[in-house]
Amino acid sequence: MDVKKLRKSAKAVGQLVPVLKDKHGNIIDGYHRKRADINWKEVKLESVDTEGKLLAVQLSSNWLRRNMKPEEKTRILTRLCEIFKDELKGISDKFQEAAKELGIGFDELVDEVFDLIISLLLFQYIR
Repeated sequence: MDVKKLRKSAKAVGQLVPVLKDKHGNIIDGYHRKRADINWKEVKLESVDTEGKLLAVQLSSNWLRRNMKPEEKTRILTRLCEIFKDELKGISDKFQEAAKELGIGFDELVDEVFDLIISLLLFQYIR
């Protein structure tokens, strides 16, 4: 986003969306807003206290609000998979079985579930 446009928008209608920070003060979402105004209002999410949570909130807030570059999605998803690899073991087989039972394609099921997960993560960490 163009910093000049953000400044103009903030001047016209105010700061509608705060900069999100994790428990440790790392910016989760709002790099451009912070560049537009160093004093942009901030919200610290105390529940976001690990790298995995930070990445999940970063992904969910950006996925739903704007078109992320494929390489940005890949970077975050790859790191999340590395962090949660033990929890992800065997999930592919379960998805294959579920897709077959539902009579839909594997990719369609994964897309639907992923959208649901993103929505749930956003709800859990940004409330």
